[in-house]
Amino acid sequence: LHGGFIPRNQAARLNKEEYATKQEFFQEMSSKGYLPKEGEPMHHALFEKTGVESQMLRGSREHQLLIQSLMSGVDIYSPIENEEDIGGANENEKESRISRLYQAQLLKDHAMGYKIASLMIEHAIAGKADKYMVITGLGHLKHYTGVPDCVHGYLRQEALLNPDVH
Repeated sequence: LHGGFIPRNQAARLNKEEYATKQEFFQEMSSKGYLPKEGEPMHHALFEKTGVESQMLRGSREHQLLIQSLMSGVDIYSPIENEEDIGGANENEKESRISRLYQAQLLKDHAMGYKIASLMIEHAIAGKADKYMVITGLGHLKHYTGVPDCVHGYLRQEALLNPDVH
């Protein structure tokens, strides 16, 4: 039995102003083993963009729409006339309420995805052909977004940047 869910009190700190930058927060979470450390191959799958200025976690548009739907009640299966209407904010409002909630959701997805990917790699190296059962909520895996997307991203980066891992 392995837990990979970042504790709620830790996740809640993401959008608080306790840190000079979110980068300090991410470094602390990495040092506690919740996220990949800078310099590890899997770290390349963590953020939208690379570089010091990037503090937005990587996610997909589909997952963002799913989370917005779950939070707002908007039906994601109905056609929309204006995509800007979905979040109630335009693209310039990176720190909107929905955006902050989505980043907190992604933090949990990335922590679980990192744990699962790490276990899969560790077990593959040891020659184990294990199966994994992941217990999580709908918003973390519906339509193969969230945690499955994070696991795929981490395993892909590990394969690309660490060819010794098969």
